[in-house]
Formats: sequence, C-alpha cells, structure tokens
Amino acid sequence: LLDEVASSAMFKGDVRLLAEVLAGESATPADLAQARQAVQRALGVGARVSSVKALADAITKLHAGERVAFALDDADRDKDDSYDMRLKILHDRDAPEHAPMPPGS
Repeated sequence: LLDEVASSAMFKGDVRLLAEVLAGESATPADLAQARQAVQRALGVGARVSSVKALADAITKLHAGERVAFALDDADRDKDDSYDMRLKILHDRDAPEHAPMPPGS
C-alpha cells in the first residue's frame, strides 16, 4: 500500500489518458472531468486504504471474539486446561473407540 502511495504520481498521465478514452472522442470538458473523477475514485489509493482499514478492524474483532470463545483471558480457568488437554477431549468426543491418539498426547 505504501508503494502505491509513493508511485501514484507516476500514473497521473495514465489516469488522464484512461479518462479521455472512457469519455469518448466527442466528449465535452465537463464529460472529461467527470470521467477523470470516476477513474481517480476507482483507482485511487483512498479506496484501498479504506479496504485495508476495514480488514484490520475485522481482524481485531475476530481476535477479541476468539479470546472470549476460548476463554484465553479467563483467570478462573483451571491451570491444567492446556491445549493438549482440550485436544484430547475433542479427540475422545469425536473419534471412534479404536482411533489412535494423535502423537504427543
């Protein structure tokens, strides 16, 4: 994203050319300005920045939800309630009677 911000000045000529092509041969200056604005909105860094921000917010909320779901911050949980113990519980619950335990259990 930072590379795009740094190199965005190099593409100004390309944006102008693309706007001219989209506006058409008989475009008025107003049509050309409107086409240029549309191209800048579509290809601008602002749209990408908002997408990255939305993804970062979603990941933050996901991590908070995982911490609640797995009681990672719960001070009252048993000290013996380790990852291996949870894995064994899941294995015993879901595996058939004859299935071997995963290595390290």
